[in-house]
Amino acid sequence: EMTAFALATIAMTVIVNLAGRKLLVGVGLVALIAGNLLSATLLAGDSFIAARILVGISAGMLVPLGFSAIALTTNPDRYFGAMIACVLLYGAAVLGLMPALFTLGGRVPLFCVYGVFGVIGLIGLRWFPQPEEATRAAVRATATRLMTWRAWVALGGMLAYFTAIGAFWPYASVIARAAGLPEHSVAVALSISQFTGIAG
Repeated sequence: EMTAFALATIAMTVIVNLAGRKLLVGVGLVALIAGNLLSATLLAGDSFIAARILVGISAGMLVPLGFSAIALTTNPDRYFGAMIACVLLYGAAVLGLMPALFTLGGRVPLFCVYGVFGVIGLIGLRWFPQPEEATRAAVRATATRLMTWRAWVALGGMLAYFTAIGAFWPYASVIARAAGLPEHSVAVALSISQFTGIAG
């Protein structure tokens, strides 16, 4: 899933110029909903893996589109900060509730919650900004001007960060079991880290 996410994110740098952003967001949300519903109903094996790969691809489409939409707002810095705070709050809430949801009904309610968030995204799709050609040209010009060596260093740091996070998360529960810790403690610890991240 994380590998599919990474590859889809890289591919979006090309695909975003071939189709409308709102269309791509819609496709990504539908794929996200379908992948999570399939994950809730499929028992195991290759079919379940395929469903999670579909979710990874959809998330890899949606994340860069969401970030790029911030650049089209009247105050990108302010809205970027608000978006990060919302993402951290969402992550903290879901991580904190994961053990309870799993205990309640296994993976079905867990993946259904993820699917519901996709439905909420579809409802709000009509308000997703669709830039005019002049706006796109201005953004490209600004991006070209700002791509100094410092910007490349910053992007490299972000790549290293997300690579490390993506490598750690799938194995967090395995590490917890090896250390003799209950798996739910990992979710609680990650939830707390999200809240402290907001404070930071």
